[in-house]
Amino acid sequence: GLFYRARTDGLSVFWSSAEFRLYVLLFAGVTVAISADMIWNATHSWLDAVRYAAFQVAAIMTTTGFGTEDFEEWSTVSRTLLLILFFCGGMAGSTAGGMKLARIMIILKVVVHEIRIGIRPTLVEPIRLGNRPVAEHVVRGTLAYALIFMGTVLVGALAVAAIDPVDMTTALMAALACVANVGPGLGAVGPTDNYGFFSDTSKIILSFCMLLGRL
Repeated sequence: GLFYRARTDGLSVFWSSAEFRLYVLLFAGVTVAISADMIWNATHSWLDAVRYAAFQVAAIMTTTGFGTEDFEEWSTVSRTLLLILFFCGGMAGSTAGGMKLARIMIILKVVVHEIRIGIRPTLVEPIRLGNRPVAEHVVRGTLAYALIFMGTVLVGALAVAAIDPVDMTTALMAALACVANVGPGLGAVGPTDNYGFFSDTSKIILSFCMLLGRL
């Protein structure tokens, strides 16, 4: 949508979008954090750290499923940051998977709004995305979507764990990676592994999770 608008309104439409600003800042922030973590732990040179971190962050946020480094060998902090990106995905209207940043922004704003109401019960203020107020039905739909997203991941993970003898990390990450359409996950479905060891029934369940994630 932003690329289409840029044809007539110019490149300023990108930075005027709150979602695009968050997307860029999230990409840059997580890349810097993971790079710093690698350098601090002396596992990579600074150049390799930036290169591997930036590529992996971009691959997960765009849900393209590529990998140039086994991020399962990274520290817990770095893997946790990547896990957060699994939920974020790309921007609303894009072909990327995940929950989309617009929904993440609305959910975070709802949380902040409820905290402020707890402090000031008489506060009357709409949820805003950028400078535009978000309709109440959109907020409710977003919260419902988030619950359905998480429920699908949990049900998919339980089904896979019941069928195949896999550990909790593998079951959860396989379901999450499929619902979010990311590709590689953690555990036995990491960036250097594949889904070939799952039974046919589990593969059908995970394929169904992919379809639900897209729909």
